[in-house]
Amino acid sequence: MKREAYIVLTIWIFLTLFMIFDANFLVDSYSLVDVLGNSSFARIMFTDIGAVSTVLAYWIAFHTEYKGRYIVAILTMFIGSFAFLPYLAYYLYYKK
Repeated sequence: MKREAYIVLTIWIFLTLFMIFDANFLVDSYSLVDVLGNSSFARIMFTDIGAVSTVLAYWIAFHTEYKGRYIVAILTMFIGSFAFLPYLAYYLYYKK
């Protein structure tokens, strides 16, 4: 199980690095309002991400038994994978 935890943590690190560098180098891009207003695919994906975050927060809060799970569930609702992936790595690492 520890191998899976390291893989998830590596994915989280790359996601965080991508977010940092993408925000710095893509200054000339479309605004969120323009993209959601013009693309039905973007609206569906935006809604889907919200639904997935809700399901993951439910799983964290009611199907795991680790300390701090309610705080992580609330953070998952608001920031998604940035809160869920470290918790998943912790869960996989210490899973009995």
